[in-house]
Amino acid sequence: MWYPAEAAPGQASAEYLPDFAALRHVVGEAGLRAEFGLAYEALANGRLRTHAVENAAFARHLARCPVLIFSHGFGVLSRTYTGQLEDLASHGYVVAAIAHTYETMATVFPDGRAVPFASEPWEASRTTEESSMAYQDDRMKSWAGDIRFVIDELQREDRRGPRRAPFAGHLDFRRVGAFGHSAGGRAAALACRNESRVRACLNQDGLARFSPFDRGSIRGLEQPFLLLVAQPPPTPPTDEELARMGLTRSAAEALIHQLHAGQDAAMESTGRGSYRVTLAMPGMYHSSFTDRPLLQAVDDPGKRQEAVRNLGTIRAYTLAFFEKSLRGARTTVLDRMHTDETVKVEAFPRGGRTPR
Repeated sequence: MWYPAEAAPGQASAEYLPDFAALRHVVGEAGLRAEFGLAYEALANGRLRTHAVENAAFARHLARCPVLIFSHGFGVLSRTYTGQLEDLASHGYVVAAIAHTYETMATVFPDGRAVPFASEPWEASRTTEESSMAYQDDRMKSWAGDIRFVIDELQREDRRGPRRAPFAGHLDFRRVGAFGHSAGGRAAALACRNESRVRACLNQDGLARFSPFDRGSIRGLEQPFLLLVAQPPPTPPTDEELARMGLTRSAAEALIHQLHAGQDAAMESTGRGSYRVTLAMPGMYHSSFTDRPLLQAVDDPGKRQEAVRNLGTIRAYTLAFFEKSLRGARTTVLDRMHTDETVKVEAFPRGGRTPR
């Protein structure tokens, strides 16, 4: 849980990975070094700190705050989104970051038990693209159930008051949003489809065959929606790739056009309108939504600056969407005209599209 807190002068900030030892026991040193690069030693020694303080008192000047439920990418630690989650808390949101057990790198429970990623069913599903997608579709249903469960538990905790948890008594369940990255973005969209308590939905780069919602579906959501995507440089398929897919170049181009048209139709069918923000700045890729590019660039000032800029852009549009959809902000970065070709904003009022 991340929430706006009272300043705590002299109190030590929390470690980035306070359960590092348990993670290393389950994942292994090689796995964590591959994940965090040169930041591994700082994590192992507890030197990498956050801006948060554990169990801090809730901010006294705030009564009730909007609630955001976050889902990580498949196999990714929710802690590696700290840069995003802290930023939202600093703007007055309470964020519940789920660890989807068996589908994150490892889940460490309060009693010290650690459950690793369930690699066997994942590997078994990867015999074909279709079996892999079917497996993920099934897991997304489970994750959407996790989101609903967390909302239930937060409502229960909120009624018990701050003697149980610092954030209890401060949660505004009239303003609940769900968001996630990659598979977590798909899970958030599915939860929004099935859960009326969720009032806004954001999918960060979680496409399944170009669909922003359910795979193959163009039926939109009733809630406001933002699709935030990282666009790699366009690279036409090679002749060898086309041969493996059994497609001619003209057939491949027709298929790509069809997929794009399907995504547009899905966006236009969203009940309260939607936005698509395409990010194409240098160094922007799927993992830019996590802290990994920052952590892996500790010895490269240029890469670090690039990662800071990209994550800052992601944070700006994420915050703008929830400010608009949950707090009623009239003018945000989503509504401004853009001259920078690296950011493309498209608004989809129901039944149409307005590029910016």
